[in-house]
Order: sequence, then structure tokens, then C-alpha cells
Amino acid sequence: MTEAWDEPAGVLLAYLLGDSATWVEPRAVLEDAVVGAVELTRARRRRNRRLLRRTMAGAAAVAAAGALVFGLSAHHETDAEFKGRLTASGSLGAATGSTEIYASRSGFRVALDASGLPDLPAGRFYEAWLADSNGTELPVGTFSSSRSQITLWAGLSSADFSRMTVTVESDDNDQAPSTDVVLAGRLYRS
Repeated sequence: MTEAWDEPAGVLLAYLLGDSATWVEPRAVLEDAVVGAVELTRARRRRNRRLLRRTMAGAAAVAAAGALVFGLSAHHETDAEFKGRLTASGSLGAATGSTEIYASRSGFRVALDASGLPDLPAGRFYEAWLADSNGTELPVGTFSSSRSQITLWAGLSSADFSRMTVTVESDDNDQAPSTDVVLAGRLYRS
């Protein structure tokens, strides 16, 4: 095996292995220094990991807060664009209502507050309509009770529709408004 070594390297290795200083026990301080250096490295890594986790958590919190603010502002509606008072017509003299129409990113939200409308029997319901000066009527939704505020939706702006009516409808597949109008009123730009 010594033949594979070149001569100077083999001589140097033989000299080092034969030197008694190579086999001297290291001082105890060296062991303490090595252990201390390893512990210091571990402590720095733990501190760096904690700092990274805190930074990531902070960044996530900032991102979540930003998303919340953006989401709230994106869905925030300004003041109502149109308002109207609805009065009873027909046999429901005690019924009243008011409406506010808000522009949103998905269309126009119609907030209808009606009172005095009786519960209807099965197969009948209330339907709200926007009407223009030419008599065109646009359905904006149906509801069955006036016990709380009613939210309806329109795809067209109320700028073209100056009136709102609420009719009683039957489950008869007729898409035109019935003549049984229970609330009606004009819409005004806010």
C-alpha cells in the first residue's frame, strides 16, 4: 500500500503519526470552547427562526388587514342614489313603505321597508317593480313578508325608472305584473 503513495506524502504522514505531540490529549478548555460554539450556533438559529416566524406572522396580519380594508371599501355603498315613499293603494289603506336604491358593483340594491302588508296564503306573494314613464315595468324581486327590511336587486339604474309599485302575484307563471297593486310611489334622486 505504501507503493501507491508518492514518497514525500508518505514520509510526512509517517513523521506525523510518529510524533508524540500528535497523540497528546487536548486541553479541557478546548472541549468547552467547541461545546460553547455549537450551543451559540443553535441559539442563533433558534433566534433567527423565531424572528422569521414573527416577521411572517406580522406580514400575514398586515396582509389580512389590507384584504379586510379592501374588501370593506370594495363593497361599501355610498348614500342612496334614489329614494321614494310608497303609499297604499287598493284595499290596504294601512300599508306604507319607503325605498332606497344603492349602486353597487353587482347592480343596484333596492332596500324596501314596507309595513302593514298582511301575510298571504300559499301560492301568492308580493313582487316589487320599477316603472318608467312609458309604462315599462322591470321586476326587482319577490318577497312573502313585510316583517323586516326587504333587499331586492335590479340590473338597471333607477335613473330610467321614476316609480316603484308592489303587487300581489299568484304562482301562475304569468311574468307580467298583476293589477293588484298594494303599494306605489315616485322615486327621487337623493
